[in-house]
Amino acid sequence: MEQTAQGLVDIISEQGVFLGAGASLLFFFLQVYLDVGRVEARGWADNLKSAALLLGALVTMIFAFYSLHSEYERNTYAGAAESVIVPYYRNCVERVSEFAPEVKNEIVRARLARANPLAADENTSSLLQLECLALAVQRAPPGEDQTTQVGWLMQDVGLGDRLLRTDPNDPTSISATLYEMFGINTDKYLGIGRSLEISGDTPDPRYHEATLSEYWVANDCAIGIEGGACAERAYNVWGWRFSSFEALENQTVRQLLTAVPPEQGENTPEFQQLRTRLQKGENLNSTTPALVRFHLFPQNYYVGTVGRPEALEVFFLSLQDTADLSVREAFLRSGADDPLQLRRRDTPDNRAFIWVYVPTTPSEYRLATWRNLFAYLRGMRVDERVREVADRPTWERFFQRRS
Repeated sequence: MEQTAQGLVDIISEQGVFLGAGASLLFFFLQVYLDVGRVEARGWADNLKSAALLLGALVTMIFAFYSLHSEYERNTYAGAAESVIVPYYRNCVERVSEFAPEVKNEIVRARLARANPLAADENTSSLLQLECLALAVQRAPPGEDQTTQVGWLMQDVGLGDRLLRTDPNDPTSISATLYEMFGINTDKYLGIGRSLEISGDTPDPRYHEATLSEYWVANDCAIGIEGGACAERAYNVWGWRFSSFEALENQTVRQLLTAVPPEQGENTPEFQQLRTRLQKGENLNSTTPALVRFHLFPQNYYVGTVGRPEALEVFFLSLQDTADLSVREAFLRSGADDPLQLRRRDTPDNRAFIWVYVPTTPSEYRLATWRNLFAYLRGMRVDERVREVADRPTWERFFQRRS
């Protein structure tokens, strides 16, 4: 008996809103049914009492269904923005998928210049999805002004977290688009401008372990490859690649970059200046911060860029933060794989890559935060054909299909 009573209490506690909504609706219609036709036969006091009961039932019912809708949570900016961004994005992606192949390619032709031709269809789709995401973010309501920096942070991270909850295994989802275009990994991207080391599947919080400053920069050419997407190396970017790291594991990043020449550009004045700064131990953040990137992937994928060729922007770290770390520790703390595992995988073509980039102006790099990403998307120019089809009313599209 006691267990039955406790079970009822648990049901009422867990499903109280549903029960309240249903009961309110039932009593409301029951009172309406009983009062129909009896208004004139009763005095004004009875009618007033019935009206009060009906009003109370209606208010209770509205409150119950409102609670169901909001799930007991205050309608935050993240929730309000998500309710606009996600459905708009899905609708836009569905509509642009109906473009003819030649229209799709025309819209994203400039951005496909460095894409891997073996994955042209996937790259085209991801770039069109980026257009849809930018439009969706531009349609979202602006957030409220915050009185504290924590308030701003919670507002931005709250929305970012909701967007990353979309299924990453669905190639048309927002999280998949963020990964393809910006390299945002749902498992380790914090959006606060700090990189997080890769770890095993652990539920423990690890955000406090993110200590290295992390930036986004344009996906430029670090190694010129004749006949490819990167015919020439950008003058302020250098690349190194290694087939083995065992002999280098005890070296620091500073030692490696000063002792081992890059594949191209060693004799340029820009690199000689960087090497001198490294050798003298100068502050590498002066004027603009020197940046570095670490990665492991198969050699046959490489086309000369500092990241996947289809990505618009890629992650870099502060070279000042990593210069005196061991090469292996720098790889791990950046979020890359262990370089000592390079030859122990099923991919014998794997290489370890290091790129260094020295921006010339502050506009060439951005701290890798949600705020900067949202600002980038809000300022992105979207092709008018995508904008037009995304904003077209559903009824107009329906009749267009029928015709």
